[in-house]
Amino acid sequence: MREILEKANELGLLLQQSDVFIKFTALDRELGEDNAAGALLEKYNEIAESIMHKQQSGEIIESYEKESFREITEQVNSNDLLRRYLTARDEYIDLLMKVHESLGDFSL
Repeated sequence: MREILEKANELGLLLQQSDVFIKFTALDRELGEDNAAGALLEKYNEIAESIMHKQQSGEIIESYEKESFREITEQVNSNDLLRRYLTARDEYIDLLMKVHESLGDFSL
């Protein structure tokens, strides 16, 4: 068991040294320092989550909600920091998913 945990720790250290992780954490820090971009991303996430919840529960999504989501999506896409952050986040998540899938190859 100890050897497995040591290898897991090694994997974690390798992930932290990857370009993908370094880029993501740098942009995450930069986003933390930009209150306007952070607030915009938070609002975007709230609206997206609300719409997703309504879709999953079969509720009707009103046209004003769709328009609000379209507008905030445009604002997010026009913000250079948010575009770079979201791209880096997606790349990091993709790396984690690949690691997860590799580990899944060994499951019973």
